[in-house]
Amino acid sequence: MLPRPVVLTAKATLLENPITRLLVRTVGVVPLRRASDAIPAGSGGVLDPARNADAFAAVLDALEAGGIVLLFPEGKSHSDPALAPLKTGLARMALMARVERRLTRIPIIPIGLTFERKWEPRSRVLMQFGTPIMCVAGVADEPNDVAALTQRVDAGLREVTLNFRSTEEAHQVLSVSSVLTDVLDTFRPLHTPDPPLVDRVRVAHRITDIVPKLPGLELEVGVRVEQFVSRLSTFEDLLKLNALAASDVQMSTSMAAGVWFAVRELGIASVAGPFALWGRVNHWLPCESRVFSHCG
Repeated sequence: MLPRPVVLTAKATLLENPITRLLVRTVGVVPLRRASDAIPAGSGGVLDPARNADAFAAVLDALEAGGIVLLFPEGKSHSDPALAPLKTGLARMALMARVERRLTRIPIIPIGLTFERKWEPRSRVLMQFGTPIMCVAGVADEPNDVAALTQRVDAGLREVTLNFRSTEEAHQVLSVSSVLTDVLDTFRPLHTPDPPLVDRVRVAHRITDIVPKLPGLELEVGVRVEQFVSRLSTFEDLLKLNALAASDVQMSTSMAAGVWFAVRELGIASVAGPFALWGRVNHWLPCESRVFSHCG
């Protein structure tokens, strides 16, 4: 979606596999060696300060040429309920670009990804862009400047991502936001998409803003909030028990609507059924061959 190419970065451990190494080199990915990967055996935990010199130089070359560099400052992939502590590499490279390459304008754009169902292929993903963070003047690798810029990036990323104190809190907030969005949304027939994911995330953000304030509420208000959450949880359990979505409660139960639903679904099944069956068989066979190949 961007009018110019993006220089990608990735963990250097991808070079250890011949297949991923070929892919990384083909698309021009800049490999970064993380501290957790760079400590050699028997070194007593001593890091080589020049381990990413070539990678940093490649990133600075791209920035100097007016390019875009994609960095993942957490330094790992995970499914934790909140952002992981950010690595300092992003801030160090930005400050080096300002000092060593004399670049006067280095915008750092926070990008947040929110997955609807991360484990499910083809489920929706929301991409949010935050306010650009301009790199401040300073000496590259100076601890105070690096720490301050890293903190600003962390704050920017938190504005475009959902962060929770625990997995339980994440599940509760996301469940509540999903139900509320479905209930408050206008009724959508079965052939139309679900409510926009951005609406669910917006509601979840508002709930996360409220949660820390709950202990300070008046006793009566706190009791009402607990009752509301309890009733909403019961409503969600009933939806799961009956395999329904919250928006389904708005569906018409008239005879005409039921007949039209049955006719339409039977028509879709008769036309798309053979293709769906072939797709399932065609997908199953390669999966089975991979399993047997692996086991053999």
